[in-house]
Amino acid sequence: MDWGSKEQQGLIVGGKMFKRIIFTAWIFLIIVVSGWGQVPRKLVEVSLAGSFQVFSENGEAATFINIPLRAGFFATKNLEIEAEFALTAPENSDVGFILSGLLSYNFKTPGGLMPFVTAGYGVTNSIPVITNNVVNSIPDATLGVLNLGGGLKVPLGPRVAFKSEYRFQNFTGGQGQGPSRPKIDFQVHSIFTGFSVFFP
Repeated sequence: MDWGSKEQQGLIVGGKMFKRIIFTAWIFLIIVVSGWGQVPRKLVEVSLAGSFQVFSENGEAATFINIPLRAGFFATKNLEIEAEFALTAPENSDVGFILSGLLSYNFKTPGGLMPFVTAGYGVTNSIPVITNNVVNSIPDATLGVLNLGGGLKVPLGPRVAFKSEYRFQNFTGGQGQGPSRPKIDFQVHSIFTGFSVFFP
C-alpha cells in the first residue's frame, strides 16, 4: 500500500512539473517573441528546454523530466562554446543534476533555419533510467556523461528561436569505493524542445 501511494504521488508530481514546463515555455515565448524573422548573428545564446519521458517495462510505467538550462558564447560565426546545467526529476526519486561543457556547430542557411550538431562531456550524480527503475541521486556514485546530438533552431523573431534537439547520453562510472565497486554504463536517448534567446 505504501509503495502504491508513493507511485501515485510520483505521477502527480510528474504531471504538475510537466504542466509547469508547458506554462513556462508559453510565458517565455510571449515575452521574447516580437515578430517573425531571421535571427541575426549574436554573441551569446541562452536556451531553456525540456524532455518528458515515459518508460514501461514488465507491465510497470515510470516517468522522468529533464530540464537543461544552457548558455553559449559564439567563438566564431558558427562555433559555439556552451555550459549546460540540467535538472533530472524522476518519478519517486530525488531531483539530480548534470553539469556539462559542450561545443556546438551551427549551420547558417539562406532561409534563416539553423541546423546544429553538438558534443561534450559532463558529470552527474544521477542516471535518468537504469535496469528496471527510474533512479536519481545514486549514493557514492561517480559518473561521467558523454553528450552527442543535433537539432534545429527556427527563428521566431530578431532575438528568439524555437529549438528542437535529439540527444544521446552515455553514463559511465562506478558506485562506492574500491576496485570491486559496481560499474555503470548506461545510454539514454532524448528529444528536447524549448526556446533560445540571443544577445548582442
